[in-house]
Amino acid sequence: AVATGVALFNSGLGGPGQLVEISAQDCLMVEEHQVSRYGQDGHIIGREGNQHGSAAPGAVYAVQDGFAHIFVANTWPQFLDWMGRPEPLTDDAWQQGAFRRANVDLLNPYVRQFAAGFTREQIVQEGQSQRIPVMPVNRPEDVAEDTQLNGIGFFYEGEHSQVGPTRYAGAPYRMEATPPRLYRTAPLLGEHNKEVFTALGVTAAELAVLRANRII
Repeated sequence: AVATGVALFNSGLGGPGQLVEISAQDCLMVEEHQVSRYGQDGHIIGREGNQHGSAAPGAVYAVQDGFAHIFVANTWPQFLDWMGRPEPLTDDAWQQGAFRRANVDLLNPYVRQFAAGFTREQIVQEGQSQRIPVMPVNRPEDVAEDTQLNGIGFFYEGEHSQVGPTRYAGAPYRMEATPPRLYRTAPLLGEHNKEVFTALGVTAAELAVLRANRII
C-alpha cells in the first residue's frame, strides 16, 4: 500500500508511471532484526520458542482450559501484586526487565503456577482489567465465535454448491462507499471455464474440442 501510494503520488506530480514489485519474502525480512544484528556484530540469534526476546514474563502459559499469552514489560509491579507477591520475587532486582529476562528460568515456575489457577477467560479479563497484556491462544472455534469479530461483521456467509452454508473470513478494512461483499464462493475445478475462455475469444466449438481431449 505504501509503495503504491508513493508511485501514485509521484505520478500525480507529473512523473512517469512505474512498475511496483512486492515480494512477500522481502516484506518478512524487513521486519526481522536478525539481519541487522548479524550485520552489526556477527551475532546469530538462537531459537527461543515462544519466549519473547526481552520481556519476562513474555510467553505462552498453560491455563485450565488451554493457553494464554502473558506479556509484562512496564507492568511488573501490577503483575507482582496480582500474583500475590511471591517472596522470592520481591527483591528490587526483579523490577528490572533485563534481570527478569536473564533469569526467566527462575521466574517462569511462579508464573506457570499462577496461570494454572485460571481459565482462559478469567486470566484475560483479570489481566486486562489491570492493564496487563494478556491474550488467549484461540482455537479455530474460538475465532469463529469471537464476539468482536462477529460484532463488526467480519465474517461472510456463503452457499457453496457442494459444501452448503459456509462461513468465510471478510476483508480487514471497512469502506463506507464501497463496502466489501462476498460475490461468490470458491469455485469447483473448471467451473468457470466457459466464461473465461469465451472472454478470451475461444468459440463454443473450440471449447468442445478442448473438453473432448481432456485439456480442460
